[in-house]
Amino acid sequence: MSKVRRNSNLIDDISINGILCYGSLQVRNGVFSFFKDHFKNAGWNIPRMSDITLPQILAIQRDEPEIPFFKDEVWSALYGCDGNKAPGPDGINLNFVKTNWSIIKYDFMNFMQDFYNDGSVVKDLNKTFIALIPKILSPDSIKDFRPILLRTSDLLV
Repeated sequence: MSKVRRNSNLIDDISINGILCYGSLQVRNGVFSFFKDHFKNAGWNIPRMSDITLPQILAIQRDEPEIPFFKDEVWSALYGCDGNKAPGPDGINLNFVKTNWSIIKYDFMNFMQDFYNDGSVVKDLNKTFIALIPKILSPDSIKDFRPILLRTSDLLV
């Protein structure tokens, strides 16, 4: 059954910007190029920080991000998130984390503590994958697909 599903999800050829791409290599390169251009900054008018007047904050507010993470705060953040969103490339959505919190909380809190101490995460956790979801029954153009970004669940928190 999985082989049938995989074959039905396979894109053998696709039109990208009016050019028909055949075979996995051409399709892969064409899709990559299309979305690289699609997500590129196309001359958007992004305001400069010098153009923005920011309100002053109190010293306690300024120092708050330097306070370590507490288990109750992390759980509160998790609990407030919709856990039914699409799973990330790791196959896990936040419902998994919520449901299994009693089992994984120590490892998860160690991950959060490492982030707090080092200010960095494992490079592979910061990757985003794009899944192409067809908008119509028989898509033949890249514009017939909706890109869905998949992130690892650790970084959603």
